[in-house]
Amino acid sequence: MLEPIQGEAGIRVLDREAVRRVQEECARADCPIVVDEVQSGMGRSGAFFAASHPGLQGDYFTLAKSLGGGVAKAAMTLVRTSRYRKEFELVHSSTYAKDSFSTLIAGRTVALLEADGGRAYRLAEERGNRLLAMLEGLRKEYGTVVKDVRGRGLMAGLEFHDQSGSPTPRSTARRRPCARSSPSWPTTTARRSCTAEPSPNGGVPPPGRGFAEGGRPVSGCRRRTRGRPTS
Repeated sequence: MLEPIQGEAGIRVLDREAVRRVQEECARADCPIVVDEVQSGMGRSGAFFAASHPGLQGDYFTLAKSLGGGVAKAAMTLVRTSRYRKEFELVHSSTYAKDSFSTLIAGRTVALLEADGGRAYRLAEERGNRLLAMLEGLRKEYGTVVKDVRGRGLMAGLEFHDQSGSPTPRSTARRRPCARSSPSWPTTTARRSCTAEPSPNGGVPPPGRGFAEGGRPVSGCRRRTRGRPTS
């Protein structure tokens, strides 16, 4: 079981050589290949199946999430004919399987993806290439921060270098006195800093006025405990 583009594992794209080895070993052991396209499928990579890029031929394909078009909760499994078992539907039952609402939405979603000769796939690939190029530019400019850029289409990831040993602003910056022009929101920890009272209209200041009672900034420092300012 594998993802053509790993999602939670760090946006790692499966290459053709890895696919070749997997298919050879599975064929030798007569082991079916389950391709998880829940995150990478439905055109996100620039093709309906991300597995089509490296030529991965699976026996089972899983789809979900975007299959519901952002409206329905839908999921499905596609099974190769030679692997399908007629008793499957009797053994694997589901209360909400094959409901007409989700089926209608899923069908309409696929139709929209396939419309205009698959224009949605071309857009995903085009915009994905632009996104990856932009992220690669960041990596070159900030090489000490950005370690790698990975992905395909609109499934992209940015990996950072480990910064745990770097000095933090809290440990290096000098403590500055409170200023009238720099109000801050209350926090859940007790500390001394500038505060601002919420405005009467739900915390949104009137145009051109500060976050304070009647739009006037509150000056001076106060002791704040558990998110509420006290004198």
